[in-house]
Amino acid sequence: MKILSLDFGTSSLKAGFYLEDKIFFYTSKDNSYFNDPLSSIKKIIEKIKSEHNIKQIEAIVIDSIFPAYKFLDEHYRPFDKSFYWHNNNLGETISGILKSGFKIKHILPYKDYINFLLTSRISTDFITYYNLKKEPSLGEFTKEFQDILQPSEPVGFLDDNVKKYFEIKGKCVVLCGSIDAFVAALGMGAVDIGEAGEIGGTTTCVFKIIEKDSSEIPYFFKDQSIKILAMSCGGITLKWLKDTFKIDEQAIFEKVDKNQKNDNDLLFFPYLLGARNPLWLEEIRSAFYGIDLKTDFNDFLKVVVEGVAFAIKQNIDILKVENDWISISGQTALSNSWNQLKSNIYNLSLRRVNYLQSAVVGNIFLAVKFLSNFGDAEFKKFVNGLIKIEAVFKPEKGKKLFYGKKYKNFIKMQGRFYDLKDSRKSK
Repeated sequence: MKILSLDFGTSSLKAGFYLEDKIFFYTSKDNSYFNDPLSSIKKIIEKIKSEHNIKQIEAIVIDSIFPAYKFLDEHYRPFDKSFYWHNNNLGETISGILKSGFKIKHILPYKDYINFLLTSRISTDFITYYNLKKEPSLGEFTKEFQDILQPSEPVGFLDDNVKKYFEIKGKCVVLCGSIDAFVAALGMGAVDIGEAGEIGGTTTCVFKIIEKDSSEIPYFFKDQSIKILAMSCGGITLKWLKDTFKIDEQAIFEKVDKNQKNDNDLLFFPYLLGARNPLWLEEIRSAFYGIDLKTDFNDFLKVVVEGVAFAIKQNIDILKVENDWISISGQTALSNSWNQLKSNIYNLSLRRVNYLQSAVVGNIFLAVKFLSNFGDAEFKKFVNGLIKIEAVFKPEKGKKLFYGKKYKNFIKMQGRFYDLKDSRKSK
């Protein structure tokens, strides 16, 4: 099989190519894919063709979280102003639409913009459909589509003109992917009920596979659903530290590791972009609490990374993880120091999987399932055969009592943000 997986993110275009049970990764960090996605895809295909001496691709799977409203205007729109392409953050999308002054009738995922360029067809996926149905207040902007494609169902075959532009031969099917956070769970090897994980990128998501539940998102196996919680902190918080204090990631964690102070009262609330799960208060922002005359720069660095871990732990606790471990993937999983600190705060073992670009891998798995016509048992066996545990981080016994107490302080003081919201309303 020859499968191309494309993940259009907010900072880069990530791709994976599956060939002979191996996955090869590619990244485009220039901004050309914003305005000319087909050209960016072509560059990746040219690399693949030259490295692997292939002339055809059997399947392409598209995924995207790119906030399209930030750059799409009438020039890019293949239809009229009644259509709007969006990422999976509906609140952010609606805000962009309102500011634009457009009269919107239909909201579609941005990946369908790419699908349209590749096949001249539009589709929706079940994730988007689910979100629209769950948000009745968005009714004036949306239309529910009845012919919803499930993940790994075909949108259509690659358009002949696009095939000629890419200079590839044969039939190439374009498949419906799934929103990155959901398919990333599959790309981490989560195939059984009870498995949970953390996906760390610019922001962070945690998930748990559960028994079929009509109130949650259907998963990729029969009788399974997935519960997923999203936060607005993670890699973006670390980037803020690096950019603000002109310090690289290695230096940050060297200072954090050397800082052995046990300060229960110094806290950081990582809401640089507002608070998502479980607060959902977009107006609040980050804050330090408990600063005194003894607080130094190294203390600030340590408490920031602790604050992110506390916010993630709060959501892990909501998921009620039964195992004593979770899987981790994404860019933030590269840091051994941060992984160890998180393990101590969560009081769970963290298992880093071999493929950190789990959304790209998950989409490849969906294409394999389609091309092979796998049943659930065969599909699980295939996934388990490719996903391996690369490293394990276990909680240190001496940290449990300290972080247990500090986490309680974090939750207690977090309640002050609710009071802040209420006081603003009363004024």
